[in-house]
Amino acid sequence: MNKFSIYFRLCFFFIFSSCSWDVETKPIFGNGSLSDGNSKVWLVDHLFKNGLDYQQPEFYERDLIIFYSSNKCRILKWKDFGKSKGDVFYYQLIRKKDKLPRLNLWKGNKKWEFNFTTFSNEKLVLEPMEGTNFKYTMSLIPLPEW
Repeated sequence: MNKFSIYFRLCFFFIFSSCSWDVETKPIFGNGSLSDGNSKVWLVDHLFKNGLDYQQPEFYERDLIIFYSSNKCRILKWKDFGKSKGDVFYYQLIRKKDKLPRLNLWKGNKKWEFNFTTFSNEKLVLEPMEGTNFKYTMSLIPLPEW
């Protein structure tokens, strides 16, 4: 056997054996899921209260939330994107083992606290905690490509 044949067989073995071993991966949720490590624009897709959806039917009237890895976020209307800086909030993602995270947003005296009921890269559902002055459950999706 020549060196090429041995090298080829070793590479073949490592490529296919690494794909077939039963290795479990665990998702890591941190601010990266909100901001993708830099910034991420989320569209407020639905605003629920008492089972009714109060979201504007026109997409350009809906709110955007831009999460930055610096733990700041901006909330603004889609139609104002690029024209206005919107309201700047700070945010904190609080995680506890084996539970969905909690999100706190604050700006001055205004503080909103949410529990996640869905937390993924494709959809966030935030339910307001009791005592917070924001009363709507928000469903967020990444800003769609149009």
